[in-house]
This record gives sequence, structure tokens and C-alpha cells, in this order.
Amino acid sequence: MLDAVFGREQFKNEVVWAYRTGGVSKRWFGRKHDTIFFFYAKGRTYLFNVLKERSPNRDNTPYRFKGVDEFQDDQGNWYTFSTLRDVWEINAIGRTSGERLGYPTQKPLALLDRIIAASSNPGDVILDPFCGCGTAIESAENGNRNWIEIDITYAAISAIQERFRRNRLDVWEDVQIEGKPETVEEIDTTLLNQSSPLYARKEFEKFCVASIGGMPNNKMGADGGIDGRIPLEEGKRALVSVKSGNVGVAQLRELKGLLDAKHVAGVFITRQPPTRPMVEFANTAGVVEIERPRKGLLLSHTCPVLQIITLEDILTGKPVDLPRPARKV
Repeated sequence: MLDAVFGREQFKNEVVWAYRTGGVSKRWFGRKHDTIFFFYAKGRTYLFNVLKERSPNRDNTPYRFKGVDEFQDDQGNWYTFSTLRDVWEINAIGRTSGERLGYPTQKPLALLDRIIAASSNPGDVILDPFCGCGTAIESAENGNRNWIEIDITYAAISAIQERFRRNRLDVWEDVQIEGKPETVEEIDTTLLNQSSPLYARKEFEKFCVASIGGMPNNKMGADGGIDGRIPLEEGKRALVSVKSGNVGVAQLRELKGLLDAKHVAGVFITRQPPTRPMVEFANTAGVVEIERPRKGLLLSHTCPVLQIITLEDILTGKPVDLPRPARKV
């Protein structure tokens, strides 16, 4: 496809992104790299900023070459800076990484930083037509680039909103989300009025979960009653269950039964008004206390074990009572 768009003769480099993660087989070498078809150029004149990387000296001794700047770190290691190669060792997004948003194809910020730094200057425009959880947005914003980002899934919109919230990228206040339904009637028309009931239900679930800051479960079909998750303080999570049809207290009991030491709270979202037994069950389900480290202090946040949120609550912006991870300072 890139050959067709730019022409085969415009291909300049592929980059091998190498990383270390778990899950290595004992029957073959660990498959721990991705090939990035970067980059193609348009025409003979194009922008390319040469990037440098630290290169250790052989035998850890100074070369003393004329015109070569050499350095020694605090541990006594000698090194130079050489032109960046086409093999990049950059850590993947691990389970404990502070960058992790839960988006399945999330790439590390350091990877996008290199691509954007090499290919553009401050003030240029970055286009990402399949932006996913918005790593390119953050990299472009941090590098004083303008940007155009495109995605159509509510999972992506939710992840991007969470990225902006965590990292204090205040430009989010000026971002317009096009095509997002604003009323119950629009929900019924755009999401629930589909030829496939399964697809309609899944789109409704994604919209509801993303609207309250959660990461939707993209699995079509049986999902074990879990339609999304919301990250909380201290690595905890809240489970989200969404129902577009008739509801009853049995479904709320099912959600509570899924809670454990990691998933400490549940949010039940319903298109129909909850029944009185449901409200009573949620009110008597108890509360959970989650610690919140703040500037050397250990605070705590108490929230309900179960919360019932209606579609009307979502559309009117009613907040969910959950201790979200702290924003970066």
C-alpha cells in the first residue's frame, strides 16, 4: 500500500523495533521485534533530522580519534554518540508501566518520539489516521507540533481522554469529538438501531464504558458479564457491566460476584430505569476504601462497592464515584 501511495523508489528505511517481554518459547528464538516501514519520502527533497544514540567504546577504553567527542559516565564507562541505526531497542509497554492505558496495540511514547523527531520540526503537522490510544498526539504535543488524529472507535476515544487527563495536556478542552451521540434518541438511532443485534449491543456497551472513562471490552459475543474496566488508584480496577435491555437484581448480584482483590468495585450501566430491588441491593453492598498516595501522605478514598448509572446520567455528565489514578504534575 505504501509503495502504491508514494512509489517504491521513495522507500528509504525500515526500522526494527526490538524489545523484551515474557512468553518466550523453548522451541524457537524469542519473537521480540516489530518491523516498522519507516520511512517513505515524497520527492527528492524531504526533511530528515539525524538522531544520535549513545555508543559504548569497545573494551571500555577511550579511542582518542581526532575529531571524535568521547565521554565517561559516573561508572567509568567510555562512550561516544553515533548516528542512530535502523534497529531500536525500546522497552515495550509492560504491565506495571506508568504509560499503560490498557489499549491492546499501545506503543511506547519513546518510539513515537523518535519517529516524529526524525521526520518533522516544531510547528509542522503530524497525521496519524489510525491513532488508537493517542501516543502520537502526546508526542506531537510535547514536541510543539500540530496534529491531526483519526479514529472511529469509542475504545480509542476513551483511551485518548484518559491520556490527556493523566498528563495534563490542557489542549483537550479545545478538542471537538465529531459524531458522538448526545441524546437518548440519538443513542437509539445511531447505536441500537443496527441490523445486527449483537453489533448494536456491543457499540452501546463501548459508548457507555468510554463515556465514564473506562476501557471497553472489544470481545464480540460472551464476555463473562464484563463489558469494560476502569483503572483506579494503587493498580486496582472497577468492573463495568452494561445492559441495554430489561434489567433485574440478578444481574447486579452477578456483577458483585465478579469482584475480587484487584477488581474492587462495580459500575452497572443501564438503558432502562433500575428496579427498586436493584437500588436496595446496591445501597446495601457496602463500601471499599482505597489508599491514595499524595506528596508523601497516604490518604484514602471511600466509594460504593456497587454503583448504578443510567444512560441519562451519562448524557448529563453525572460523575462516577471512583478514585482515579493521579494526574502527572
